[in-house]
Amino acid sequence: MPNLTHKQPQPSPAERREASNFTLGVVMAGIASFFIAGIASAFIYSKDPAPLLSAKAPAATAAAPAETTGSGSNH
Repeated sequence: MPNLTHKQPQPSPAERREASNFTLGVVMAGIASFFIAGIASAFIYSKDPAPLLSAKAPAATAAAPAETTGSGSNH
């Protein structure tokens, strides 16, 4: 088990600045990748004809209407 009371030396201000810049770069790259993926998916969605086909009204059927009273009998 490591010695928990042992203090590690603090990084220098230049090291902290470099680590901070690296972290900021990673976060910004992640945000940019989500932004680019959103734009790409919007273009793919706009060219896909499937949503246009599924938005049409369903075909009318000649089936009897469903009973909505819940009585269960035809009296």
